[in-house]
Amino acid sequence: MVFENSGPFFPRYVLFFFICPMATHVVYLSYDGLTDPLGASQVLPYILGIEKSGYRYTVISFEKPERFGAGETVIRKQLEDKNIRWIPLTYHKSPPVFSTLWDVNALKNALKRLYAEDAFQFLHCRGYITPLAGLMAKRKWGVPFIFDMRGFFADERADAGMWKKDHLLYGSVYRYFKQKEKEFLREAAHTVVLTHAGKKIIQSGGLTGNPQHIPLSVIPCCADMDFFDYSGVDSDETISLRNQLGAEEITFILGYSGSVGTWYMLDEMIQFYKKVLELHPDSLFLFLTRDDSEILFEKAKEYGVPPDKIKVQSVSREKMPAWLSVFHASVFFILPSFSKQASSPTKQGELMGMGIPVVCNKGVGDTEEIVLNSQSGIVVNELGDQGLAQAAMQCLASTFDRELIRKNGIEVYSLESGIKSYLAIYSDLPRE
Repeated sequence: MVFENSGPFFPRYVLFFFICPMATHVVYLSYDGLTDPLGASQVLPYILGIEKSGYRYTVISFEKPERFGAGETVIRKQLEDKNIRWIPLTYHKSPPVFSTLWDVNALKNALKRLYAEDAFQFLHCRGYITPLAGLMAKRKWGVPFIFDMRGFFADERADAGMWKKDHLLYGSVYRYFKQKEKEFLREAAHTVVLTHAGKKIIQSGGLTGNPQHIPLSVIPCCADMDFFDYSGVDSDETISLRNQLGAEEITFILGYSGSVGTWYMLDEMIQFYKKVLELHPDSLFLFLTRDDSEILFEKAKEYGVPPDKIKVQSVSREKMPAWLSVFHASVFFILPSFSKQASSPTKQGELMGMGIPVVCNKGVGDTEEIVLNSQSGIVVNELGDQGLAQAAMQCLASTFDRELIRKNGIEVYSLESGIKSYLAIYSDLPRE
């Protein structure tokens, strides 16, 4: 059962580990749960790495009940013997907006109780929800906070059509977070953004209307390159998985990994594969996703791709490297927009770690620059019929050096590099 917001501060099942009184106490706030796939890949690995350098953590995260029940034991196992305390709060999804207000209130109350019992030196606030509590901590106790903004949250919602600016409720929510965004940038001790493109926007005043001369670092969505390593996958396992797909004789498998929706341009990816199929009939399009597969087959039918040419697998994180090894190349097209300039696709680092070339589009974060500079794939300049046909021919005709792709991927996306960057930020922060 997830920690209830209205109950005692520390539930009976929370394990208390040895706390070094001399270690800097950091409170890490995440609206994503540690039992979420994103929390497992983009929150916990950093915390585990930084803790080794002498910091002690209290992590407050919002856990979804359906995932918490299955994933709590796994997370607690990883935290054993670590200087990390975990306080899971219940995530509320509905009603929209008001449930988030409830969660923010619960987070502020949790922080107040924690500060009274075990004062902390600074806060690491991930995303745009948790800095609302960070502002409170700074103004109430003088505790500095890091604004780890990830992307341009309010503009992402607006660009996706989720927060229409002329809507009575959602327009107000958009304007509220745009105002808070200015406060976060002004009052944070340090801000972290995912891309150099996003950094330029902030520094030029693209978010606030005024140039921002603030402590600002770029740390992309890193990947565990020891985990995503093609050399760690036995070739027999790759062959076995291909056999499982019925692809023993298939000579080209185009792959896609991750969720399909909102930002990912499924129509264009299916159309791209159709161009591949026309040139190379002995091929498959494999989706590694937990999303409903029905829409994938509907789109394939809509564009004249035979259903037996589409394969869908729901894969656990533990099995991802093995399944990725089945790919000959991977594709991801992301809807380009203002907000997507600040986005760093998690899958890009993972694919580079596996030495897999990618086919992607322009206008998304630093993706184009990284692909071209690292010789790790193909950038499609135009997603129309001609551009997709040209990209398909180039993809099938090109030879990529997977060792070079991995080497360049480590330079950009390694978890160790990300941890070092965070440690540098931590060491420069003022202490409460």
